[in-house]
Amino acid sequence: MLSILTSCAQVETKSKVSIQSSEFSFLVDAEKAQALKSIIDKEMIYIEGIAEEDFKAEIKSLVAAILVVDYKKNNCSIGQIACSTQSHINTLFINDYFFMVPSSEQFTSFLHEAWHLKSTNFEHTKCLKQPEWGYECDDDINSPYGIEYKYLLHKYMHTKDDNIAQLLLKIRSRLNNF
Repeated sequence: MLSILTSCAQVETKSKVSIQSSEFSFLVDAEKAQALKSIIDKEMIYIEGIAEEDFKAEIKSLVAAILVVDYKKNNCSIGQIACSTQSHINTLFINDYFFMVPSSEQFTSFLHEAWHLKSTNFEHTKCLKQPEWGYECDDDINSPYGIEYKYLLHKYMHTKDDNIAQLLLKIRSRLNNF
């Protein structure tokens, strides 16, 4: 069961929402809870209907690793739309910026953090391709940035969309040995 939490001002609301085979609980205003539910529902329908069995199983196991989504305006570092920590196992943190990026980027961020939570590996390495960026990277495709790349490539392989192409290039640049 996944919970989505928020503490915006003095409003705290908790609701539970079933999404495909997982149950998500939200402590968030209804509008944001519905927006997140909509994103996850849409992607899980795609995964159920189109993805190969092994990839489907990988994505489902990642989503199952998240039990709580905590939404606060200042949850993550500057530049992050989602994050996770070792001290809050099974909790994905999101902030206002999460809702400002396209849904494809929202879901890949969701998967990225789920990978951290499932593996309990919260480390990244220095970027070898663009060290001046100051970003963190991963060394291999079986990693948080790797799952983002694989998901987008899998879903949009036959699509001509400049925004998706740019997002794929951005993520691929964060994979050192790929």
